[in-house]
Amino acid sequence: MNPFDSSPGGTGRRRRGAAVVALAALVAGTGFAPSASAAAGSTLYVTPNAHGTACTRPAPCTVLAAQQKVREGAAGSDVTVLVGDGTYRLDAPLKFDDRDGGAARAVTWQAAPGARPVFTGAKKVSAWALSDAANNVYAAKVGTGFDSRQLYVDGVIAPRAQIVVPREKIAVTATGFTVKDAGLASTLQKVATPKRVELEAVLSFTDRFAPVESVSGTTVTMQQPAWNNNTYGYDTLQSPFGGPILTLQNAREFLSAERQWFLDTVAGVLYYKPAAGQSMAKADVELPRVESLVQVSGTLAKPVRNLNFTGLTFTGTSWLGPSRSTGFASQQTGGYLADVQPARPADAFTSCAVGCPGFEAGRPNWSMMPGAVQVSAATDVAFTGNTFTNLGSQALGIGNDANAHASGVGLAAQDIKVTGNTFAQNAAGGIVVGGIRKDAHHPADPAMTVKNITVTNNSVHDNGIVYRDMAGIFSTYVDGITIAHNEVFNMPYSGIAVGYGWGMWDQGGSPNYRARGTYDFGTPAYTTPTTARNARVEANYLHNVITELNDGACVYTLGSMPGSVLDGNFCRDSLAPKSSYSFGFYFDEGSRFWTATDNVFLRTRQALHANANAAAGYTTGDLAVDSTYASANVAFDDLNRAPGSRVTNTIAMGDEPPAAAAAIIYNAGIPRAQRSGADSFRPGLGVDVTPASTSAAAGAATTVKVALTNLDTIASLKSLQVTMSAPEGWTVTGPRKVPRSLEAGVSMTVPWTVTAPAKFSTLDPAKITVGISYVSQKQLFVTTRTVSIAPVSPVTTLSTFGGVPTRFAEAGGAYTITNASADMWGVGRSVDEYGAIYAPQSVASSAQVTARMVKYDVIDPYTKTGIMLRNDITAAGKGQGYAYLAVSQAYGVAWEWDTNGDGYPDRTQAAGPITAGPVYLKVVRSGSSVTGFWSADGAAWIQVGNPITLVGALPTMDAGMFWCSHNAAKAGTVTFDSFKITAV
Repeated sequence: MNPFDSSPGGTGRRRRGAAVVALAALVAGTGFAPSASAAAGSTLYVTPNAHGTACTRPAPCTVLAAQQKVREGAAGSDVTVLVGDGTYRLDAPLKFDDRDGGAARAVTWQAAPGARPVFTGAKKVSAWALSDAANNVYAAKVGTGFDSRQLYVDGVIAPRAQIVVPREKIAVTATGFTVKDAGLASTLQKVATPKRVELEAVLSFTDRFAPVESVSGTTVTMQQPAWNNNTYGYDTLQSPFGGPILTLQNAREFLSAERQWFLDTVAGVLYYKPAAGQSMAKADVELPRVESLVQVSGTLAKPVRNLNFTGLTFTGTSWLGPSRSTGFASQQTGGYLADVQPARPADAFTSCAVGCPGFEAGRPNWSMMPGAVQVSAATDVAFTGNTFTNLGSQALGIGNDANAHASGVGLAAQDIKVTGNTFAQNAAGGIVVGGIRKDAHHPADPAMTVKNITVTNNSVHDNGIVYRDMAGIFSTYVDGITIAHNEVFNMPYSGIAVGYGWGMWDQGGSPNYRARGTYDFGTPAYTTPTTARNARVEANYLHNVITELNDGACVYTLGSMPGSVLDGNFCRDSLAPKSSYSFGFYFDEGSRFWTATDNVFLRTRQALHANANAAAGYTTGDLAVDSTYASANVAFDDLNRAPGSRVTNTIAMGDEPPAAAAAIIYNAGIPRAQRSGADSFRPGLGVDVTPASTSAAAGAATTVKVALTNLDTIASLKSLQVTMSAPEGWTVTGPRKVPRSLEAGVSMTVPWTVTAPAKFSTLDPAKITVGISYVSQKQLFVTTRTVSIAPVSPVTTLSTFGGVPTRFAEAGGAYTITNASADMWGVGRSVDEYGAIYAPQSVASSAQVTARMVKYDVIDPYTKTGIMLRNDITAAGKGQGYAYLAVSQAYGVAWEWDTNGDGYPDRTQAAGPITAGPVYLKVVRSGSSVTGFWSADGAAWIQVGNPITLVGALPTMDAGMFWCSHNAAKAGTVTFDSFKITAV
């Protein structure tokens, strides 16, 4: 039946009644109005089972017939091809060239209103029969003359038949590997089709495939050049930077686990082992027959113009490149070695296991994995509201190198828009823009330049199923790309990657790669910049990325990128156990000219990292980062190593962000109007709890303001409740009435009064807890905020000194010191900022000082606190006889002292890691020599290194407890007790 036919019996027939008047304005049988472009120009109609060529609503046509009509009317008005509901099974890719668009008209292929058309390169597999009852394996006849690396079952990529190979059971050799396990050797010897078998190696940042040539006894010989290329360069099979996780795949004899499959290409039989409870009679099993689905490509002289795809589903492909003798020698993010490497030395297995000049010679000729949907030599092409799923390679490739396009024409993609699409359950990455070879970064013809690309509002998730070393969104050499408001999640490698080349092809080249020999093989150090510039990575929501590999990030960059910004992005929960070397933003080799502002990192390993080593010739630098919000344990960064870089306003926070960060979090990702509902990780309420003072004297009162902002600009927050509580002895008084709702985009402030007890029995700060509940988009949210108010209790038994503004307190034998102080160090810095509670002139030539450090705020890994000795503790930056025994996260317990008498510490002697919890410290003086000890219980003492010498020590010295937050912009507090000085 015709879905566009409104005659009796057609699927488009509707009931008469109140809808009669509206029906005249609708596309018959769909219930939706036609698009504006359809009304403005001509409309063609296609359906999956059409046979005619009329392409009218009563008599729809095939896709190819509609394409022919588009070409015949090339000089006409805009054309809309309404694609009817159903599945369009393709035996070959759909190819679009300059005849399929137009300079003066737009051609749009879009789903008919209410339809969900699917373009697939797969055939449905049915007629299953139980083949191996003992192992519950089913079989179906599928024919011959094709191969596939993927099988899609109920919309999910099923794994090939495979067995795990523990690394210790094989020995990798220059020609393959030797099997050291008798059971594994027996299994391999029984394989009927050894040339179909592949070894997959999941390493640090690469995921490699190499096919077997033969099996003889315990010797497995691999096909070439796949094996040579996979044992060449960096993160190689014989010298991986991480892992490896090894599997042998694609043999009928390996088929043992649920959901695995094997295709016998000779007999034309597909084998599948279903999951428990899975019915093969009901399962949707799709076996792909094509490598790419859509190819949009003109020429440099005649690019495709004004072509749009809307509301379509692209699915069912399998890229066969790794099945060939070249395998898949992945280098990074889809770049791979595809050919024999001419400069590979004879001893490369050993000499090139971790890079060598010969490997550098091949960098200009790396190949790119193709996209299942390909766009090159095209201008003004748009993909809007489509679904890319179950595709066997990169899902959408835009302006990649020529080797990644079936048309043979690469690059030259300009003014391309990718908006509001879904990319999910694909073998590799979601979206890849740009190339990696010379014409990508220094094009011979300006028309080759990839520029003005927009990637917005897309959902990119659960990709990299087969080829794990892919990014959700990847852009290389592009002049002007906007990657904004996308949500990227559940990716084994980086979320978004921008740039390529490690700085070696940038203007002036890279001293590091010059030393490696990159320019010794005919490829110059370029004197002009690359085409990579003006990238805007804004308001993206990235979570659960770097789940399997290492050396990646929520956002990863390479190479020089003038005029580029990272703004308003939210990265959370990138903490896979294996991914110890992963980051929020990772400015890898050569990254330059990025400005990053107002980004939020929650539960990542480290917020910011720059792979910068100027001494080694790395060109990373010129990075400006401001207003970064990060979980307290990851807020530190190492961008200070990158020349010309600066980091300002890094705000450490807990899991409950301040309102400014909450606004960034809420606005990141798919825009609010397009979200399906509330997101518990991006609540619609911004909260700031601010005390008028962070300290209070006994009996004093202070105001605590609770500022609330409805971040949702569309709907109000309902059922709003605000409560406040304080520890025993403290009292809180709130307003008589708090509004029960908060209108869209509106802010309000609720004041409370907090009163301290008449007398302090402890120096522990009072934790004032604010509880807030509300309903946003029909979902209940409950959140808390906590602020601390420290007791102000003057120190009466000892003296105090603060080289910077410092607050001191004493109660019940305990002491606290609070300040923000930069450092206590002289080499290259000459900074001596601290606060101290001390006993003046209390330590004679033979004396002992002890104290217990109860707890402290870890503001920085180098935050330091402990016991200080000095001739005069108030003589910061100039007094001699200076040493301190300090606790820090970086060193455990360490001596730091002034060895030349200039008033600044310049030597460190560390004890190494120490136990968590309170730490007892002891310093013993004997003349000018002092010895340090630490203890977990105050009984069993461990000496810290060797005794040190106090330069310029007087017979009698000051001694006390000190604190340095190691961050001039962020204050912290330490608590001590059991301070004591005795003669020995």
